[in-house]
Amino acid sequence: MRELSPLIAVGLSLLILGWVIFRSILRRRLQGQQPTPLKQVADVKAELDRIESRGSRALRDAPAEVLRWQAEIFELTRDIHGQLDTKIALLAATIRLADQRLAELKNQLAKLEQLAERVPNSNDNPETLEP
Repeated sequence: MRELSPLIAVGLSLLILGWVIFRSILRRRLQGQQPTPLKQVADVKAELDRIESRGSRALRDAPAEVLRWQAEIFELTRDIHGQLDTKIALLAATIRLADQRLAELKNQLAKLEQLAERVPNSNDNPETLEP
């Protein structure tokens, strides 16, 4: 039994030492998974880069002249968009005005029809007919 006691003690100490090492490795892994502020910023930046369109990524390192052309195209697009918006607004105002005029004409026509019903027709009156 004396010979077994030191072996049991060594075995238990190795088991405890293994448990401590395992726990420390597990803690390091868990700490590495918790995002730090710098890691969060890097993750957001990577996400934005992934979302960014393929065309703008391709032009990121383009020569200055190409970038200038791209800026001019964007400006031209904005100007054309503004012109189209203005024309659409004018067309909508013209349509509203035409609808108002149409409603006024319908009202005038209804009034004329009512007046025509009130005034006796000379062809319908037998007294006004000549022999």
